[in-house]
Amino acid sequence: MEAQEESFTQFIGGNNVKFVIPVYQRNYDWKKSNCERLFADLENIVVTNKPHFLGTVVYQSLSYNNGNYYEYIIIDGQQRILSVILLAKALGEFIEDANINESISAFFIKHSHGLLKNQLRLQPSEYDSGVFQKLMTSEKFKADDFNETEKLSALYLNYKFFLERISESEFAPIQIYYALSSLKIVRILLHNENPQEIFESLNSTGLDLSNADLIRNYLIMALDYKSQEILYKEYWLRIELLLKSSDEVENFIVQYLITKRRSDSITDEKKSR
Repeated sequence: MEAQEESFTQFIGGNNVKFVIPVYQRNYDWKKSNCERLFADLENIVVTNKPHFLGTVVYQSLSYNNGNYYEYIIIDGQQRILSVILLAKALGEFIEDANINESISAFFIKHSHGLLKNQLRLQPSEYDSGVFQKLMTSEKFKADDFNETEKLSALYLNYKFFLERISESEFAPIQIYYALSSLKIVRILLHNENPQEIFESLNSTGLDLSNADLIRNYLIMALDYKSQEILYKEYWLRIELLLKSSDEVENFIVQYLITKRRSDSITDEKKSR
């Protein structure tokens, strides 16, 4: 693996790079307290004019079109990356300077030129993609654009929180925006390491995986990435969308296994007679 210190804006604003959240990652699930801490850290940057270490970002780089563009598969750091993007987009709603808004869009939201022009810089999990697309492509936040289920998502709730927090801050939105450039990360590029194993070993440093996440990863992590995507989209995502919460998914899997085990027990008992 290869490690390098860099500003967050340099990392996320790289040319011809799309950031992808792999299917074995948890869905976006930062809490209000996490977002409050991020915003408070940025306010502290405004006061002290000192950089703030956001954390590490671990990723795998995949090359396409003879190296003309890349996908960075985010192994660790999804929650922070998505949250900073949400905050940057929310700041743009308060900043009237057209040039600043163009910079926010180009660095944090979508590519402004090249092969990926007009594509969003980050591709979240399929579960989060609908709400993320709406937030990133709308000029102004409108609650009426979201259905009741979407309003329960962490993306929606945290974006709304950032809007409220920006409006209440003693600092101007432009000051918070400039503070984003003082966020530092250590980017860790994997080479021959197994990304899924790295993800599991790093999990204890972030939000805990739910039991549903652990079950999903147990089922798909031994497969190649394309197979993971197919199984996730065709089966697991449908279960998540139908059952809404990780607790309900876990309960469904438990009940399914109990049913299967009972069936097997009956069969075995009949065979033994």
